[in-house]
Amino acid sequence: MKKIFICLLGFIAVGCTNDLMVEQPQFESKLETPDDVFANKETKFLFNGKADLITFYSGEILNDYKFKSGRIIEKGRVSLSFDSKVNFGTQANQLSVWASTDFDGTYKLSNVKAATWVDITNRFTLGSVRDVYLATSADISDLVEDKKPIYISFRYRALPQATSGAARIWYVQNFNVKTATSIGLIDLASYSTAGFQLVQEGTIIDPGRASIGAANIQFAGNLSAAGKEVEINWYAITKAIDANAKDLGPDKGIAIKAFSNSFPTIYTYKYASPGTYTATFVAQNSTIYGDQKVIKTVEVVVK
Repeated sequence: MKKIFICLLGFIAVGCTNDLMVEQPQFESKLETPDDVFANKETKFLFNGKADLITFYSGEILNDYKFKSGRIIEKGRVSLSFDSKVNFGTQANQLSVWASTDFDGTYKLSNVKAATWVDITNRFTLGSVRDVYLATSADISDLVEDKKPIYISFRYRALPQATSGAARIWYVQNFNVKTATSIGLIDLASYSTAGFQLVQEGTIIDPGRASIGAANIQFAGNLSAAGKEVEINWYAITKAIDANAKDLGPDKGIAIKAFSNSFPTIYTYKYASPGTYTATFVAQNSTIYGDQKVIKTVEVVVK
């Protein structure tokens, strides 16, 4: 009797285990018209099978199954661009452009002075015609140091009017720092995100003569009570700009079927740009006892 009871228990255990096993999904996919796929037009994938969950990776940047575990973007070529214009006055060489990788981010004159700044003004062409903005751009990749942020500063220096003539009014707008990587151009900072802050050197008699507005930075000479310009330096400095390699985390798929959904026979997607992509579908059955996956790929040539 003892042996028979043990055998019966074994039989029940095996039966229960088989009942709780997760079935492997049955899944196939293909393009409805593989030779007729165009950018920004609906592409239809046809499905056949049975699965609890289906996730789609188009093969495009940030939606590529190859990078499901993570994507590291290498440090690329870094460019700085901005527009500038100048009005009135006669003083020369008032506006200059500087870069630092050891500024500590404290916007006080003592901290600005303690940092090492590289004058990069000669890489750019500054505005010279009244009321006309001039766009300029330059490569600053050589200034980027590993694991260090970079700060950009516009410095404005006005000398006394009595000895150097009337100061000019300078404007800076459309500031951008970009990096060219394997996934294209990435914005590192724009005028609205650069976080410019003003630091002054000298006695400020008229603080409104320099400002960081919604659209541009403005610098002007420092007026005394008698209406004469006296010496002043202004620094408009960005926040820390990270131009190093970046971990973007894993590429994420698009969930196109959940447990509660019926199995779809068609899935429609629009590719944004021409190219050859590997579309990947992950079909999955899952319970508290485990899961089973089937991975299918379809090559998509987008015209």
